[in-house]
Amino acid sequence: MTVLIVVDTETTSRYPDKAKVLELAAVVIRDGIIQPECFETMSNPGVEALEGAGEALAVNGITKEEIARAPMEEKAKEKFRAFLSQSRGTKLTSFNIWYDRNVLNNGEWVPEGWEWGDCIMLAATGVMGKAGALPYDRWKKEYRWASLVKATEFFGVETKASHRALGDALAAAEIWLKIMKIVDGGMK
Repeated sequence: MTVLIVVDTETTSRYPDKAKVLELAAVVIRDGIIQPECFETMSNPGVEALEGAGEALAVNGITKEEIARAPMEEKAKEKFRAFLSQSRGTKLTSFNIWYDRNVLNNGEWVPEGWEWGDCIMLAATGVMGKAGALPYDRWKKEYRWASLVKATEFFGVETKASHRALGDALAAAEIWLKIMKIVDGGMK
C-alpha cells in the first residue's frame, strides 16, 4: 500500500527560516486515491510572531481574531504529530516542498524519521514546461516555476488554490495524482 501525505502551510512570512505556522493541513493519498481523513488546524504562534506578518495575513486572509482563537502552537503541533502517528511509514510532500519542509522541520512540527518525497511544484513544472505552458529562461536554461494556480488550471483540477491550507493541500494532491498518470501511471 502506497501512502503519501500532502501538506500545506499558511505562515507569518514568505521566508521559511522566519515563518511560523498559522494554519496547517494534510491530505492523505492511499493507493492513488485521496482519502477522506484530512487534517486541518490553526495555530497561535504568539503575539511576537505576528509582528511584521501583515503581508502574509493579507495574502492568506487569516485574521488576528482567528489566530487568537486558535490552539497555541505546541497544542497544534501535538495534534499534527498525533495525526502523523496514524500513518507511520509514509512520505510527506507539498506543492512547494522546499518551503513547507523547512517551515515544518525548523519548527519541529514533524517528528524525526519522516521522509519527504518528491516536490509537486518541480514535477508540475517539468510536465507543464514540456507542454509549452511555461516560459523558458534561456539564460538559466530552465522553465519558470509553476504556481499552484497555474498548475490547477493546466491539469484541470477542480479544487482551486485558495491561500488556505486545506484547499491548497487538496489542490496539490489532485495535481500530484494527475502528474503520476501522465508520467508513469504509478506513485512515487
